[in-house]
Amino acid sequence: MICLNLTVDLGTYYKEYIESFGYKLEENPVITDDGYILSLWHLNPKFPNGKTVFFQHGFTCTAWIFFHLGENSLPFYLLKEGYDIWLANNRGSYFSPGHISKDPKDPKSGYNNYSMDDFVASDMPAMVKYIKERTGAKKMTFIGHSQGTTLFLMAMMHDPIFTEESFDNFISLGTVPNLAHSKFLPIDILDMIYDLLRRATFLQALNLPELLRELLATLAKEHPKIFGKIFQNSKFSRNVRDLFSSEFTQYYNKNRLNTKLKSLISKEKSLNKK
Repeated sequence: MICLNLTVDLGTYYKEYIESFGYKLEENPVITDDGYILSLWHLNPKFPNGKTVFFQHGFTCTAWIFFHLGENSLPFYLLKEGYDIWLANNRGSYFSPGHISKDPKDPKSGYNNYSMDDFVASDMPAMVKYIKERTGAKKMTFIGHSQGTTLFLMAMMHDPIFTEESFDNFISLGTVPNLAHSKFLPIDILDMIYDLLRRATFLQALNLPELLRELLATLAKEHPKIFGKIFQNSKFSRNVRDLFSSEFTQYYNKNRLNTKLKSLISKEKSLNKK
């Protein structure tokens, strides 16, 4: 699933929005074994039940994707039930753009030379280790969305001992399918549509022309009934009609930071494997 979030000033908005529901957002820096600096989000329940949940976002997304349903967002629901909530932000994403020595803005630094394998081999273990040290939890529930579900399955193959020792439940949201062996016509048609969307993701990583991005922003402004309101909470809701093309373009450029070519290629292989 490709995430397209039309938030204007994400720099401060996300924290204000989350904390408007009465929970303080912690943004914990976690350094991986290869030097990437990740932002691991944490929300404390008001009445802890002693259980921990780890959220893993999907392709081109961040932890922010789990809060798009306002008060009905899954993290808020689980917080009310007493769960200790932790949310990943993988390397290169909007909230995790740093490295101890490599410059993300310098193509020659090697910063962008990572794939889904690195999310599994380095990012996930670093964040899980941090959570265990902070909470004392032996195991936690893993909730993955889209590519996040794939990362869990990859982790099971990459390091089954780590997976067994770290998680006791796996919940899959928007599971990424592989339809390569389907012989059912409706499924084949859906696969063709899915392939087109997948190819569009590649265009996203290759810098969409300015004209096309401006067109997308114009559509968002002119058809608010289709795009709707971004959030349900009246205090922070903002109709898409209020967006300006330049703001949309600015956020679009920021949101696709983690869509690197090497990562795209590894995802394409996993989706299209026969």
